[in-house]
Amino acid sequence: MNTTTPGLRSTSQTLVTSGMFSKQADASWALASMPLIPDVFFPSFVVETGLSESVARLRRDAKAWLETAGSRAGLAVTIDVNRSHPRIVIRKWEKEQFQRRRVTRAAPLGVIMKANMTGETIISRLPNGGHKHVSNALTLPFDGIFLRAPNLAANLQERDFIFSHQELQRLADDAWDSQGF
Repeated sequence: MNTTTPGLRSTSQTLVTSGMFSKQADASWALASMPLIPDVFFPSFVVETGLSESVARLRRDAKAWLETAGSRAGLAVTIDVNRSHPRIVIRKWEKEQFQRRRVTRAAPLGVIMKANMTGETIISRLPNGGHKHVSNALTLPFDGIFLRAPNLAANLQERDFIFSHQELQRLADDAWDSQGF
């Protein structure tokens, strides 16, 4: 995905604030039609990367983007880059609706949205530049990014974004080259 995908605009330099939540994603995109109004704006898709952040911190960030009150984010991706050996773990997080047994002020209809990890792709390489392994292709759902179902009758290009094994290997090679692996 690039910053010129029709219907999206890059919002990576935007600080998002909602109540106690205040964060700037490592990369983010919003619907082009969404106004950038402070205290109202949320990107629809965010990426958080961790070279120095822990896996637990990346998980908390993904959950915060998806679960914060007023969030319009439909998809979060965390990328954990290992500092000591060539290994990258990409996790996909999506909102899931849960029914609460009782109604609360936070969930007046008894329904809450929770972040759920829905996919994991592991990219690794044997020592000394050896064989690379990609566990699976990475699929980012169209509806998680654009917050609506694809309209294939109007546009055949509206479909999930699929990153192949080869594309993921190139991404990993770039990261590992910059790390000196």
